[in-house]
Amino acid sequence: MEFELRELNCLLMAVREKSLTKAAELLYTSQPALSRTITRMEEKAGCQLLERKSRGVELSKAGEIVFHHAQIIQAEYRQMQEELDAYLSGAQETLHAAYMGDGQFANMLRIIELFSEYCPNVTIAPIRTLPIEALYDGMADVGFSYFSEKREQYDWMERMTLCPMGLSAFVHQSHPLWEKERVSLSDLRSCRLILPTRTHAGFQVRFPTLFSEIAWFLEQRGFDPAEFSDAEGSQMFRARIVKEQFVGIMPDASYVIANERLRCIPISDCRTGFEIVMAWRKNDSNPQIQRLRRFLSGPEVQKKLRPAF
Repeated sequence: MEFELRELNCLLMAVREKSLTKAAELLYTSQPALSRTITRMEEKAGCQLLERKSRGVELSKAGEIVFHHAQIIQAEYRQMQEELDAYLSGAQETLHAAYMGDGQFANMLRIIELFSEYCPNVTIAPIRTLPIEALYDGMADVGFSYFSEKREQYDWMERMTLCPMGLSAFVHQSHPLWEKERVSLSDLRSCRLILPTRTHAGFQVRFPTLFSEIAWFLEQRGFDPAEFSDAEGSQMFRARIVKEQFVGIMPDASYVIANERLRCIPISDCRTGFEIVMAWRKNDSNPQIQRLRRFLSGPEVQKKLRPAF
């Protein structure tokens, strides 16, 4: 199975407009041609991606997977074009920013959007990888990551807090906790808990992972970390919550991975303890890092960023 970028763009437009006719107009093609493109994608996938309903088209479960990754591919393709144009013109500078996980993707897009208005001659190039490892290896200029407030400060790195936060529980609509507006740790004592992945395939993990941070945090509150399960990637995280009735535990900012069948519920007695930070190597003289730091520390920017976090 191999989708073309043009096909992914067609699917994205159809879903956003909820109409093949409107999407076709915006894509400067005909409705039958667009319908054939979607059908061809479904034949490649071997399953239905869109459900045609009276109120418009909607994603199937398989379509949700394709749509999610198509958004990332489209954003990264545009970023590649912008970086290449900037390089060829010689007028643009690039900051490579590492982030990890779908829960931070919305945050990265918001930061890029706001900073491009403030400093249009600097491009933020997102790299999806382990942020602290990427900084340590020199692959990134800055890294955006979840940190436990108790995590040690490394002597080679500096960081600034963008937003303090707590933990949330992710439950499927069939779970007994579904109707609750908030849950407490006592509500979770009898639940099977699933956390982000313990390890990351293809990465050399030398610093504490989000799994170990959350596990340590819950261990201090009487939970047994030996009983925790884990899942790599938001798709597997969601799938195990749905199919195996786990309760997922993630920082609040990961609410973006919730959907109509998966609720993100704040844990009332875990409203502090975690934060989203921007980190950089100590004594890095790159002036664009300092510009980004000053920009993100402004109170008006903090207000605009807070909904994304």
